[in-house]
Amino acid sequence: MAKRRSLVNKPNTTVGNVQMPTPGMPSIPSDTNGILVAQQQYRSAPLPDPEELIRYNDAVPDAANRIITMAENQSAHRQSLEKSVVDAQNRNSFWGIIIGAFLSLVIVLAGVYCILSGHDWAGAILVSVDIVGLCAVFVYGTKINKKN
Repeated sequence: MAKRRSLVNKPNTTVGNVQMPTPGMPSIPSDTNGILVAQQQYRSAPLPDPEELIRYNDAVPDAANRIITMAENQSAHRQSLEKSVVDAQNRNSFWGIIIGAFLSLVIVLAGVYCILSGHDWAGAILVSVDIVGLCAVFVYGTKINKKN
């Protein structure tokens, strides 16, 4: 994407017989009618434009190929890092589900054991807290998934 911007040169100051340029403004020949056109280019891409690659090749032999190879290697490296992160998140999620299910089962079995051994209130509280906890985790997980 290229942006164009025009700068109008202020008249030069004359001191005696010497013409002094305005500070901060380039000196412009008088045949240009006092208009200076400047062009700026902004690019956000991993590779330069094809014309720029040609200029790189003119300056350094095989520079364009080296630049393209460097961009490909960087892209492959970034993709491998992203894959590692996704794999680690999947592994953590899987083990979180397994451990959560195991702990929930242990708590329910402990509650049932308490009920069968005559501690009705303790067993009922363990089972109830376990069920409420599972419901809370389910609702929280559903809200998080909706945000993503």
